[in-house]
Amino acid sequence: MNKQREPSDLVMEMGRNFREASSRFQWSHVFLVLAIIAVLAVAVWLLVRYVHFRETRGFRNPRRLFKELCAAHGLPRGRRKLLLRLATAHQIALPAALFLEPDRFDVAQLPPSWQSQQVALEELRDAIFGRRLAET
Repeated sequence: MNKQREPSDLVMEMGRNFREASSRFQWSHVFLVLAIIAVLAVAVWLLVRYVHFRETRGFRNPRRLFKELCAAHGLPRGRRKLLLRLATAHQIALPAALFLEPDRFDVAQLPPSWQSQQVALEELRDAIFGRRLAET
């Protein structure tokens, strides 16, 4: 009783489980696809904003840059205040620039009232630049 089926019978049997009701257009499927696309778009937008924030966060905040440079060099609060006073004495708008200019720590370039700070400025310069500049 093993009857050989014709290929057309197999196709008909496979299609028997498809119902006309399920082949109709359903808005719920469209909304599901749109929701998935919207979620993906929002995720990409958030990722782009996060990456942009991470790339620009230290460059537009001079105060934060100064604070991070001081922390990276292990400078205590008293030394930070001395750096800020030094930047004011040199009329530097961005105190973080002192981390690039070791000559600014030279007392000869400052008013006479800074003479008493010579040792502190030399120690601060050495802490930032890692060596005594006079020895190099």
